[in-house]
Amino acid sequence: MRDQISAAVGPLDFLEEILVNDVVNLVWETLRLRRLMRNVLNGDNENVLTKECAVRIDTAERIDRMIAGDEARRNVALREIDRHRATPLAAALRQAADEVLDAEFKEIPPSLTEGEAGRDERP
Repeated sequence: MRDQISAAVGPLDFLEEILVNDVVNLVWETLRLRRLMRNVLNGDNENVLTKECAVRIDTAERIDRMIAGDEARRNVALREIDRHRATPLAAALRQAADEVLDAEFKEIPPSLTEGEAGRDERP
């Protein structure tokens, strides 16, 4: 799973590798918790109103909260990868824009008409 996720994301540096590892660990934990949830819910359901059923519901709710927490942390890690990648791009775009704005432009005088051929129209 680590290889598949890493290949899909293509980490560009060490920080992104750490974030990819976080995502892999959170995905693995989420899958593990979902299997646990399935096992808890697939128990004997003959006595629906028993104390055991209440314990299962409580356990299922706790597992569900754990899954939601893992998914939220995974989403944060993915947003961090996006933010990390956007930062160099934004910096490069900002630098390119500044270079264009700071570039020296050569003034080209308007085309001279026959009567203005001898005058320089620069301010």
